Amino acid sequence: MFLGTLGLKKENQMKLIKHIGVIASFLLITACHAVPWNIQATNVEYRFKVKHYEQHYEINPESKIFKSKQNIALTNASGSATNKIAFSLHPDLMIDQITVKDVNDREIQIKQTKRMGSRKWMDLNEKKFPIFETQVLETIKPNQKIVFDIHYHLNPEAIEDIPKENIWALTISPKTSYAIGPYTGNNPIFCRNLIAPFNLSIKYPAGNYSCVPGRLVFSKKEAGYVIDSYRSDLPNIPTFSCAPYKKIERKKDDITVVFYLYPQQKYDEEMIDYTFNVVKLYSYVFGDNGTKSYRFGTVGRINSKRSGGENKGNAIYFPDLVTKNYMETKEGKTYYKFFVNHELFHNWNLFYVRWSGKLYEWFGEGGANFVAAWAYEQIEGEQIGTLARRHFLEQFIKNKGYRSVKTLEYVNKSGRSERALMYYYGALVWEQLRQKLGDEGFFTALADFFKKYGFRNAKYEDFLECMQAKTTVDVKSYLDQWIKHNAKIKLSINHVEIQQKANAYETAVEIKVNSNKDYELFTSLAYKTSAQAELQKVPIHLTRKGKHTFTLTTEKKPVFIQLDPDFGVPRINLDNCQWVSK
Repeated sequence: MFLGTLGLKKENQMKLIKHIGVIASFLLITACHAVPWNIQATNVEYRFKVKHYEQHYEINPESKIFKSKQNIALTNASGSATNKIAFSLHPDLMIDQITVKDVNDREIQIKQTKRMGSRKWMDLNEKKFPIFETQVLETIKPNQKIVFDIHYHLNPEAIEDIPKENIWALTISPKTSYAIGPYTGNNPIFCRNLIAPFNLSIKYPAGNYSCVPGRLVFSKKEAGYVIDSYRSDLPNIPTFSCAPYKKIERKKDDITVVFYLYPQQKYDEEMIDYTFNVVKLYSYVFGDNGTKSYRFGTVGRINSKRSGGENKGNAIYFPDLVTKNYMETKEGKTYYKFFVNHELFHNWNLFYVRWSGKLYEWFGEGGANFVAAWAYEQIEGEQIGTLARRHFLEQFIKNKGYRSVKTLEYVNKSGRSERALMYYYGALVWEQLRQKLGDEGFFTALADFFKKYGFRNAKYEDFLECMQAKTTVDVKSYLDQWIKHNAKIKLSINHVEIQQKANAYETAVEIKVNSNKDYELFTSLAYKTSAQAELQKVPIHLTRKGKHTFTLTTEKKPVFIQLDPDFGVPRINLDNCQWVSK
């Protein structure tokens, strides 16, 4: 790749490559957002869907206190009658009381609650979670609503002096307390669906701050404590962090950005300005998503080597490393900005529009990666977006995304190749659709989709309808080539022949598309006529596999030629795409 166009010294180019590669790796391994699922473990079947949460937390790590009262509205979504309610809970949480009621507040008698086994949720948990089964003395019919009331406390021995490295964990310590992911087990995991509207109150010692998604309803002080109450009318997973943060709040126009940072963490106004720029860009292009306050909370251990990020609507959580990198190096700024670009877009494609059904992961994670690279281009310049897409390809190839058992149409987060397919191949499929429709048609259609389905449920067919309304292209047929098959495409420059004619040079470039079937591809050939010259690009459109010859006419003799210089084609090779004059 011709990284000289980035204006960076060679050693810094390599650092930047490494940083974006690290970002890609952590997105591949750790990024997880709220998704519906069905899971069976041992002989226990998870049957219930969460409809609403009422939660209260009391936290005082210095006094070894962490306890919660949770009132959870459930629906029997299994399609059959049952008298068993199965759930998982963090292994350090001790159950004090369970009550089951019907919607009329009538108590349903419990026969017993027993442990039925254990399981580990993905690869994010340090411990296996016990599986409990509560049996009641009445039959719960299909679609019947009940209320599950549980009180618990944390084993005092589990309260830590030093926070965990893992940001997707239940951590209670004087330095920071948090439970931010769907797999932390701070609320019972009933499966089927953890996403629901919630009310959450949190009581903690004065001198701390809480960072919770939703709308802050009230905050009051009471005998050395602060009690904050939050409400989320949008379906979400209730999460929280609480620490002796320093709170940095800025407002521009009608948008507020709040950073909750550890006392040791440094920041600058440029970091905050960039965040405003991303929100402004997304709001202008994709429309107003109704969010007026964005919160960024630090979780995990100070000086952690662990990266990642978690979006929970208007609350986004990062480990120390993400912010620390920003402050320490120029390359670290790019590292931080990619996470901001990716996570902020989830406020549009996960929370503003609630996509369900096939291509959920393509729309969610592939879409966020695509938009992150595009936002780079709009705010930072074309070359940074190009660099991001190169690393999408590197991760797709390295993790063999093309070997995913499932196609993009139905893939989920079940393995490395599947994650590589959805995050990286998926992002490049978005890029190809953008090229197919052109920027005006593509972004206008996407804005119309968000406007039409804002705060509503949507599916792939709704997306296609909005896209199709802005073009004569058969959008479904075009996307079918990518979503119904895991493409295995190799591009290469086979031969270059240069002839001087009069006062110009004609350069015939033979390229080869090696693939299992014909694909319609949008890419370009780039060339330079001297080491100091600007890279010039000529768009090319391919509709079949095999060999193709393109002619470049230039005043000077080319010394460098590159195929797919913007790294926009989902392919399984990075070699054999450059020609350098001898």
